Amino acid sequence: MANSINLFISLQRLYMRLRIPLTFLLLINYFGLFSQINLSNGLLLYYNFNGNILDQSGNEFHAINFGDVGFTDDFNGVPLNAFQFNGVNGLLRINSLNPILKPTQFPITVTAWVKNNQDFGKANIIFKNDYAQNVYSGIRIQTGPSNGKVAVSFEDGGPIGTGSRRTKIGNTNINDNQWHSVACIIRSATDMDIYIDCNNDGGVYSGGGGNIAYTNNYGSIGVYDGYLGETQEQDFYKGSIDELRFYNRELNADEINFLAIGFVGNPFTLVNYSAFDSSITLNFGNQLLETFEGNILWDFGNGNQSQNNFGSFQYDSIGQYLVNLQLTSNNCVLNFDTIVVFEENPTFLHDELIDNNLSVFPNPAENKISVLNKNHEEICKIDIFDSLGQIHVKNQEINLSYFSINTSKLPIGIYFINCYFHNGKSSVKKFAIKH
Repeated sequence: MANSINLFISLQRLYMRLRIPLTFLLLINYFGLFSQINLSNGLLLYYNFNGNILDQSGNEFHAINFGDVGFTDDFNGVPLNAFQFNGVNGLLRINSLNPILKPTQFPITVTAWVKNNQDFGKANIIFKNDYAQNVYSGIRIQTGPSNGKVAVSFEDGGPIGTGSRRTKIGNTNINDNQWHSVACIIRSATDMDIYIDCNNDGGVYSGGGGNIAYTNNYGSIGVYDGYLGETQEQDFYKGSIDELRFYNRELNADEINFLAIGFVGNPFTLVNYSAFDSSITLNFGNQLLETFEGNILWDFGNGNQSQNNFGSFQYDSIGQYLVNLQLTSNNCVLNFDTIVVFEENPTFLHDELIDNNLSVFPNPAENKISVLNKNHEEICKIDIFDSLGQIHVKNQEINLSYFSINTSKLPIGIYFINCYFHNGKSSVKKFAIKH
């Protein structure tokens, strides 16, 4: 299904001098940070398995490796960036008894990339936040032993049996030795959703059970006890798991799609530009786009399209253009939009692009701003101009990589500081004056 991500941040403007008879102003209205996507919000646990089993959520709930398990290629084919389980004795223990890992308030979400072996014949246990023998407790995510369908269980602490858990079973068999994105949202014992590769998998409920209950045991990845009696064997996972996340909230559709498509970042990074005669050519992209293995479709808003990894497009006339990038992968579709405005501005000249090495603070400011060049290169002089192109400070000598400027006489508004370097280059940063 297609989702157009609505992205909102304050307007960033990139100004440049075009090597043509007239001077033009190019504004690129970046929609590069996702107001509807915040994958760190409510994140309790996150294993990316990039050569380690450390918790990347910041909570430091690191795992412990038991059995004959190790690293393998991830869903992008990167070596040693996913975890492989042998189906015999391999498991990971979530080495913390912190109560936030055993929530009693809902909704919660568990997501992961999984690659299940075909015809394993046993339940494939992806995640359990409370592992105990002879008891059904906590939340369990697995695939079925014969049908390969994802199942989510809400367990009440009773003895092993259908009366101690309420389970929703999806419709798609993923025991196909292929990578799949799985997301499970649990709101209550009777309200759960399963997403496979962006699509709501539907499903049916079974079993009984009451309120969620936990034991004083660790959580686990790759194992659970589905047999009553101490001597019975356990079910171990056989296959690979990557990018496992556990949230104390419900992820929205955009977030689920974002994780499922395996792309994180702003694709509208301006790589370079060139201007000749009465046209300008822009080249957008980033390293993630260069290695993206799905389908790419650029629509440049001027009647031209491209399927190249990098968006290179030429504008021959002044105007406003809506640029759309559509990424398709694993049956998921993401749409990124940005606006390019190309208009005449005979009063304004500027040579370079915004530089992320520059930091201006506080922002907004009142009587003073400080400027820091993070790479420690000296700034030889500065200009300050407003959003209309009016110069307020011209060619002020600095020769420092960190300095402060008195802004008490600047009226309230939006300003740009243009910093010149000894190598002839210059960079710009935006700031606001509030008084």
